[in-house]
Order: sequence, then C-alpha cells, then structure tokens
Amino acid sequence: YAEFLAACYLCHHEVPTSQKLGLLVHPNDDEERLVPQLHETAAWLAGMDKQLFAEILSRDPEALLRSDLSTVAPEARELLVEKLLTLLDEEKLLDKWELQHRYKKLEHPRLAEQLRRFICDSSKGYFARRVAIDIAEECNQKSLQHDLAEIILSELEPKGIKIRAAHALIKIGDVEVRARLIPLTNIAAKDDPDDELKGCALKATWPDVLSTQEVFSLLTYPQKRFFLGAYLTFLYDFSRKLTSVDVIPALEWVKRLNISSDSSDSFSTIRNRIINLSGEHADGESNAQTDAY
Repeated sequence: YAEFLAACYLCHHEVPTSQKLGLLVHPNDDEERLVPQLHETAAWLAGMDKQLFAEILSRDPEALLRSDLSTVAPEARELLVEKLLTLLDEEKLLDKWELQHRYKKLEHPRLAEQLRRFICDSSKGYFARRVAIDIAEECNQKSLQHDLAEIILSELEPKGIKIRAAHALIKIGDVEVRARLIPLTNIAAKDDPDDELKGCALKATWPDVLSTQEVFSLLTYPQKRFFLGAYLTFLYDFSRKLTSVDVIPALEWVKRLNISSDSSDSFSTIRNRIINLSGEHADGESNAQTDAY
C-alpha cells in the first residue's frame, strides 16, 4: 500500500519521467537497473506512466512483471516477453520460480508464435526455453501442445526441458495429445532415473486415457523412494481416488510388489490407504477375497 501511495504521489504532482527514473535507478549500477527494494513502487509507476514503462523495459524488465500489465497495450506486453526471453537466452537473467504465477499477465495476440521461436529452437538457452514453456502454460497456449509433445518424446532434448514441457502439457493438452505420452508410462529406468517422465506421463493419461486397471500394471517401486517428484505425487493422488471397484486389483498390486507397512517406505502410505479402502468398501462377497490378502 505504501508503494502504491508513493507512486500516486509522484504522478499526482506530475513529476517528470526522468526524475521518477532517477529515484528508482541504482546510482552505482553501470547497467542502470532499479533498486531492488523499489521494484514494487516501480511496478505501480510503470502502470501509470507509459513512458516510464518503456524506460524500465530497457533497463530492468523483470520488475515489470509485478506491474498491472492489463493496462498496457498488447504490443508492450509482446516487447516485454521478447526482452525477458532474450535476457534469459543470454543468461543475464535467471529462471525464478516465484515469478511463474505472474506470467499469465503476459498474454497477447501473437504470444504463441513468439514463444514457439524459443520453445522449439534447441539452440536457445536452457533458461529461456524453460520460461517460454512456463509462459505457455500460464497463458494456456493450447496451440503449442503438439510442439510440447514433440519435445517430450524427443531423444535429443535435455531432460529438464522435457520435464518442464510435460508438466505444461498436463495442464493445457487435449486428451488426444496427452495420449501420446503413453510410451513414457513404461520408460526404461536408465532413461528416467528419477521417475519424473513416468510420473508426468501417468498424470497426463489417467483417467482420461488409461484405466485404473492399466495403471496398476505399470506401477513399480520408485527408483528413488524418498524423492517427492511427479511419480510419487501421482501415486498419492491415484490412491486417494480409488473406489470400491478398485479394491481387488489394488490388493493384487500390493501383493505383487510385496509392499510392507514399514513407515520408512514411501509406498507404505499408499498401501495403508488401499488396506483401509478394502475395509471400508468391501461388501460381503468380496470380504472373503480381501481376507485372502
């Protein structure tokens, strides 16, 4: 609130843009970037002063992600996206996860075309491609879903880019596109040592493509039992959504993997949920079957 009031004061008193900029720019920074503690004030000012927006864009575009971009022209948002991705490509900026939720403000009519140049070009920097994928996800750029699928299935793409693309496809992909990830549900351990691609593929295909019975045939012990990645988070969600009709195949799966109740095993929580489910939902006919397990 204090930052907003400061920005209102400067605009109400018609302080020149050059003077506003002088208050915001760090005096000892050769690149004339903004004082970090003043980013919030700069964001409010940028939304009120188009000329100042342009000045900040050339100096410290990341600060503009905090501004109200709905008030600026689509062309300005396009310029901001280009500047951010270029600096990321040149490794003059880093990918900051805390800014991801702000990317949805960057939408403009030519965004998909702009992002595709970075997402699909393997010569672009790692950070630039990763942020371009995140922007596509946050802005629901469904026209890029086939591009994302190609990246995920490519043997030449870096693992981190493939995983980022997979998380995006889970959110914005149509069923038929997400179905293309089925081969990754049974990916070789050497190609997916953290089970991240396997977990993403399962999230993308169940229950719209794969049935619960089919999923049970694909589930194996995680290669890193204490790594809380896509595979384990899928398993926790999967086990919570099981119903009474899934009790017998679920118990068969527990028996097949010989899953113990050892509290140090990450599968124990899932096992216990299945056991509890069998007790809560099994009817008189299936009680005899569940007793056998």
